[in-house]
Amino acid sequence: MAFVHRGATLRPTKPEIVRQWLAGADWFDGEPETDSAAPPLSYRFDDPAGKVGIEALLVPYAGRYIHLPLTYREAPLAGAEGWLITTMEHSALGRRWIYDGVGDPVLAAAFVNSIVGGTSSATLEFDTGDERQTASTSVHAQGTGSGPIPTRSDVLSVERSGPISTVHTTAGVLRIPHLLDPSARVSSMSLVGDGDALGTDLLLAEFLPG
Repeated sequence: MAFVHRGATLRPTKPEIVRQWLAGADWFDGEPETDSAAPPLSYRFDDPAGKVGIEALLVPYAGRYIHLPLTYREAPLAGAEGWLITTMEHSALGRRWIYDGVGDPVLAAAFVNSIVGGTSSATLEFDTGDERQTASTSVHAQGTGSGPIPTRSDVLSVERSGPISTVHTTAGVLRIPHLLDPSARVSSMSLVGDGDALGTDLLLAEFLPG
């Protein structure tokens, strides 16, 4: 489960982070349909070490969705300066370093493990003061594989061509689209999303082992 602090104040907000990331995207010249008063759609994965927040945001744009996987860290990630989007002030956690997730090995491993092992995204857990409760994210992500999870999926390099990031790992190649296509074909090694606003089987990522 992914623990969240409900009611926490974030500066910048998640819609503002999406806009900041898009400002540096050479393939995007439009206006995302973000609402500063409402969080984007999202799904999460757990970091087994419990140190890194892993969340992917989905924002409507021209009948499709912009897809931005992020990691939230309590300290800078060495060697990943080029993937740092911004720092965030979190009212409960303090300063967080926000990374474009395709450059973070923790996110890459989470995506690969879900796709290959056929596991799903995390359920939210939060503290109400009296007890801890759970809730679903607005998007549910599910891997389509059914094999053993790789023992290692270290990131070797990352390439970005238009709205697609290609992450080369020791286990294979992970491709993450940033402008989701409702007609994209889902394979036996995909991450797919569904939700009330999305429909079903929306391709979020795919993996080519080897």
